[in-house]
Amino acid sequence: MTNIKRKSGTFVPLKKPTRVRLGERGGREMTYSEFRYLWNVREVEKDNVARLRDITNIMTVTKVSVFRALERLEKGGYVQKSKDRKICLTEKGRTFLEEYEQAIFFLKEKMLQFAGIEEGMAEEEAMRIVCVLSDESRGKIVRAWQKREGKL
Repeated sequence: MTNIKRKSGTFVPLKKPTRVRLGERGGREMTYSEFRYLWNVREVEKDNVARLRDITNIMTVTKVSVFRALERLEKGGYVQKSKDRKICLTEKGRTFLEEYEQAIFFLKEKMLQFAGIEEGMAEEEAMRIVCVLSDESRGKIVRAWQKREGKL
């Protein structure tokens, strides 16, 4: 079992991977592990650039694991890698994460508010839930979050 290191310094175990639903239009599914790598690219990026070493450190995994996951994400069009090992999210990657992030924040907020779940665990569980939702359900959650935030 792999542990994921949060910015707060706590570790959250990464359990059995699930599939992220990339759409019901026949798109390739992303593993939950790949989703976490993509999420952490954004978590560690500075000036829209992430370094392999920073992703390795935050996820407490080997460079080889990060490199292989990033290769798959690059093939999917979610990240771009430069020859000097700098990683950038593509527009596709940013858009994908923004939609998922809104749904994750909405569910996390509800878990904190109504269930009293610890914050780190609430975020982790919200990620897992959002990753298995249909496009329709995730879209409804995103619209609810945007309405709450005054963006609709």
